[in-house]
Amino acid sequence: MDALALSAPRRISVPIDNRWGGGEMAVLDFGDRERPVDLVFVHANGFNARTYRTLLQPLSSALRIWAPDLRGHGATRLPAEPDGHRSWKDHRDDLIGLLEAIGGPPVALAGHSIGGTSGLLAAALYLAGVLVIVGSLRRIFMTLTAGDPFHPDNVARLRLIGLILAGLELGRYAFIAISAWLLPGVNGAEPKMSLTPWFSVLVVFVLAEVFREGARLRREAELTI
Repeated sequence: MDALALSAPRRISVPIDNRWGGGEMAVLDFGDRERPVDLVFVHANGFNARTYRTLLQPLSSALRIWAPDLRGHGATRLPAEPDGHRSWKDHRDDLIGLLEAIGGPPVALAGHSIGGTSGLLAAALYLAGVLVIVGSLRRIFMTLTAGDPFHPDNVARLRLIGLILAGLELGRYAFIAISAWLLPGVNGAEPKMSLTPWFSVLVVFVLAEVFREGARLRREAELTI
C-alpha cells in the first residue's frame, strides 16, 4: 500500500468567523500536502472526523482530503448553542468559510447525515450565484442564435456576470483578511492567491464594452437608414 495511505493525517486549524461566532475549525488533512484539496468529507451529528479515519485514509494515496470537525464537535473551537437550534445554517456557513479558505480548484463535497445536508446547503448557496451566471449566458446565447449579438441587454448581462465573479473573489479575500486579523498566529492553511479569477473578470468586462460599442454602432446604422 502507498506510504501516504499508511501515514497518519495531519491536524490543522482553519480560522472561521461568521454571524454564528468566530474561532478555529479543526481539520484532519489526509494525503499529499503539496496537491490541492480534492475532497471535503463532513461527519454525522454527534461524530467527528476521526470516526471516518479508516474509511478516508486508504483514499489518501490518490486524493487529498480535508475532514473537518463541525461546530460543537470534536476538536473544533467555535461557539455552539444547541438550545433552540432549528437549522443547520451555522454548519452551512462554516463550510462556506472552509471552502473559501481552501481556494484553488473546485473540490468535491461529501458527508454522512448532517454532514451531507450541510454540504448540500453550502453548495446550494454557491449554486445560486452560478445559476444567475448560467441564466445570463443562456440569454446571451439566444441573441447570438437569433442573429442579434449586439442586443443592448447583453451589455448589462455581461456586467452582471463580471460583478458576481468579482464579488465571489472579493468575498474570499475579505474572509482571509478578517480571519487573519481576528485570529493572528493560528496554524491554519495558507490560501493561495491567483490572478486567474481577476483575468476572467477583466475579460468579461472587456466583452461588455465590445458589446456596448457594437450596440451603439447598430443604433447609428438604424438611424442612418
